[in-house]
Amino acid sequence: STVTIYVDLRPVPSNIDDVRVTEDVTVEALVAMVNHFLELNLPVTVLAASRDMYEFKGDHSSDFSRFYESTFDLLFVGKISPSKLYKIHPPTTKHAEESSVFFITHQTDPEMVILMEEQRHSHLSVTLVYNQTAEVDRSRYSAIKHLQEHDVRVLILRGSDSIVTDLEENYEKA
Repeated sequence: STVTIYVDLRPVPSNIDDVRVTEDVTVEALVAMVNHFLELNLPVTVLAASRDMYEFKGDHSSDFSRFYESTFDLLFVGKISPSKLYKIHPPTTKHAEESSVFFITHQTDPEMVILMEEQRHSHLSVTLVYNQTAEVDRSRYSAIKHLQEHDVRVLILRGSDSIVTDLEENYEKA
């Protein structure tokens, strides 16, 4: 079983009260997820587009400190959405049915919604991890509701105080 995580490093909209909260929630959720999978000794790949391409690969709990140090390179200045990144760098795996793909994002653009709907029918286990701290209106939430109604697995991150709870509770439901 392999895990691939695509992280959205596009800038957080500046009309948010505190941009840093959204950035922190995304990175903290990523750290929690990578730590969880590495402790299970699962091969994990993290891909993100910032100024440069960010890639981490690990498969053992001993890789966590190397990963953690690398998170300081995660700057929210990217121009490429996680869905584009997925198309450029699809998960490499021999057995798709044993692969899990996660998208961590604070934006729900149409291409992400379409990709998530397309992946419902693939052999991959696909999950959208949605950081709702960047929401200023309910339109994004309606896109999330739409995906949930169409049997797409969505984990919602409500804020920095509830990251682990959100990941655990939502994952058990999914």
